[in-house]
This record gives sequence, C-alpha cells and structure tokens, in this order.
Amino acid sequence: ISASYTSGTVTQSDTRTVTIVNVPATLTGLTISGPTSVSENSSANYSATAGWSDGTSGTVRAIWSEDSEVAAIDENGVLTTSPVSADQPVLISASYTSGTVTQSDTLNVTVLQSQDLGNFPWSIFLPAILRPDEATLSR
Repeated sequence: ISASYTSGTVTQSDTRTVTIVNVPATLTGLTISGPTSVSENSSANYSATAGWSDGTSGTVRAIWSEDSEVAAIDENGVLTTSPVSADQPVLISASYTSGTVTQSDTLNVTVLQSQDLGNFPWSIFLPAILRPDEATLSR
C-alpha cells in the first residue's frame, strides 16, 4: 500500500507491504430439520445444517441424541419409533464441533399413536349402507 501527502512544496510518501490472510469461517449456529411428528412403529430422517461466519451454510454430520424410551436416533439422524399407548413427546438433540467451537440445537417431536379403526362403531352406519333412502343415523 502506498500513500502520499503534500503540504505546500513538501511531499511525503511511504509504502508498506500488507499480507492478506485467508481466515477460515467459524461455526456460528446449528439447525435441525425434519418432521415434528412421527407415527409409532415407523422412522423419520433428520438433518443438521451448520451456519458459518461468512454467511454460508451446509449440512453437517452431527452427533445425535434423544431423551425417550419410545424412540431412538442413530448416527445418521434416522429416528425409529416404538409402539405407544398415547402420543409421546421426544426431544431430539444435535451437536457439531468445528475447531474449538461447538453449536447445538434441539427439536420437539411427537410420537403419534396410530388410530385403531378395528374398534370403530361401524354399526352406526349400517342403516345408511343397507337402506340409504330410509336411514336416519342415531346412536
């Protein structure tokens, strides 16, 4: 870099060498993506996206965990659910470290109990099915 300054008839100038160093972006955040509800006896995929100080973002291989006895999440972010007697909350967590910086995120997920239609009172519809022109539905 060169600079000069003139005052009256006197000019002063100087030159300095500047080295520009490529500073790597630092990790600034982590976000979990995936469904917020999953049926029992099924699975769902989750991913973790890292945010960087240079404004970029990208999917990363996070460390996954959950706080539930009715679901398990593996190292690839696949949540597998077990049978439940009622809807159950699960908290999914992900963390990722780059250099000395660690970021984490959580996501609340509900494991949904399947609706068993085997116990549905289908008989209330039989009059309408057998004689639709004469049927009145009542319980």
